[in-house]
Amino acid sequence: MGYSRALLAAIVVGLVALGSSTNALAISAPIHIHGTGIDGVLIRPTPDTSQPARGWMGEGTSPDFHCFTYGQTIGNVNVWFYVTSPAGITGYYASYWDDSSYHSEGELTAKYGIPNCGAAPPPPPPDPAPAPDPAPGGANLVFSVFNADGGIYYRRSPSWGDTAQAPGVGVYNGDQVQLICGAYGEAVGPYGNTWWSYVRNLTRPNIGEGWVNAHYINDGAVANQPTPGENTCDGNPVGGGIQQDSQGGGSSGGSGSTSGAAPRLIDGGSLYYSPYNGTKIDYNGGHLNKNVPFKATKVFNQRDWDTRGKCSPNPGNFSGVVGNTRITTVAAWSKPRNLPFALLKQRPAWIPQINYILLFDPGDVEDYADAKCPDSATASLQLAKWLAADRGHTFVVLAGETTAGYNHASIQHGLFDTVRHYPNPRDRNIRKQIIVCNYSKMNHEDVWINFHDKMNDPPIQSGKCPRGARSWNP
Repeated sequence: MGYSRALLAAIVVGLVALGSSTNALAISAPIHIHGTGIDGVLIRPTPDTSQPARGWMGEGTSPDFHCFTYGQTIGNVNVWFYVTSPAGITGYYASYWDDSSYHSEGELTAKYGIPNCGAAPPPPPPDPAPAPDPAPGGANLVFSVFNADGGIYYRRSPSWGDTAQAPGVGVYNGDQVQLICGAYGEAVGPYGNTWWSYVRNLTRPNIGEGWVNAHYINDGAVANQPTPGENTCDGNPVGGGIQQDSQGGGSSGGSGSTSGAAPRLIDGGSLYYSPYNGTKIDYNGGHLNKNVPFKATKVFNQRDWDTRGKCSPNPGNFSGVVGNTRITTVAAWSKPRNLPFALLKQRPAWIPQINYILLFDPGDVEDYADAKCPDSATASLQLAKWLAADRGHTFVVLAGETTAGYNHASIQHGLFDTVRHYPNPRDRNIRKQIIVCNYSKMNHEDVWINFHDKMNDPPIQSGKCPRGARSWNP
């Protein structure tokens, strides 16, 4: 952390009694978990590392911030933030592990808008105005909000990161919300709930309408399922949405445009980790002498994921959604061979979302022995967990001459050892969900050139490798 915090080290360490501030609607501050490598940081019930962890946030995460307090000193910093993570976990983490910068307690509030946990006001009272007439199709779909300790912002689409950050515009525990329609989106909460509802807050009707993940709606429905009787939004605007002012904040009226429901998300987007910066690659001894355009939905170039010698599997805290397309395929070629698995570790809520991982000639024995981002043992464990989570998860390796050498020893030991010994679900053998296509006479670059568009196709199935190549399972 920067030396700008030196003044804070002199403040007496001690816990403060949590007042009403922990119930204030959270601030979406421009602060990210930082400096943890791929390990992330644990969320505790109190500002003390001796307490058992409630959950975890990965490198690059930006939670919703409720307030700050003082606790155990980590490094030279004793400030802890009380937050709600994208996985729906509420608690404290040591601010030593983030990229915030401040010189005094007052600057925390002035710079980021984060109050002291003993000083913030209680949640706003219900609006005095009567609730509006029920929205069409949702008259009987009224439920209480729960799991929302500290309050949850409205989102402008079914994506955790898409919020106007407007104070008071959201929901609190006990609020009554009416479901207008719903759509699938980014996974939230401990069960990876991908169903979102576009709601009207009947307790505070003046704030308008917005998106809330079903994790926070006490509707009795199973995770990832619509509430019985709830219609899908189908991409059609919903009337009477939140009014946006010129700063993009929520308002009950005034000038600005009316935001309706976001389009219904569609699956099939591809995320690609590139060992280069751009579409030009080295070929046959030349330097960036071959241009290979591709059409991935989202690309992380080397400059994005390789930051100051540390790997960042989700730079910029990417939400997993581009437009109305949700990323379901993750691909990598060569050096970023283990980044798809680092992503799964950093974003466990995405495990139900990602159904296909595709590697293009990932590397030889030395590459896997020296691999970071994460190390190969961690990558192998993440692969096994992901395969076991769903029978529809498919992992494919297009193995050129680099990977195929010594009877594919690099992936046999670098990736598949843990999979072989991992407990199988009762209904299947997870090794059958792995397909290796053998191109032992194709050089490293030609594997990418010949097959780079395959990341946009449905998962390759056993016995159906491109160009009729032989396939095998570990």
